Amino acid sequence: MAKHRALLFPYVFSILILTMSLLCKAVDDEDRKPYIFYLGSLPNDEAFSPLSHQIGILERVVESTSASNFLIRSYNRSFNGFAAKLTD
Repeated sequence: MAKHRALLFPYVFSILILTMSLLCKAVDDEDRKPYIFYLGSLPNDEAFSPLSHQIGILERVVESTSASNFLIRSYNRSFNGFAAKLTD
């Protein structure tokens, strides 16, 4: 019986850690609010990619390479801007 408990411990511990990390993420997501960023008019340069520029800004702000997860909307037809869910 003790052998089964010893084998069960790593499994239960892993589930506990996963649950705690998911709860922490849920709290973080609840703290995020939508913000709209206006970046001015679009450059006339055809090589300019508004989405790449906006993702680059988000990556620097949230200090993560998964910044696109925070992006709500990219505006790139009439002006250069985006909406993102961020904390204060």
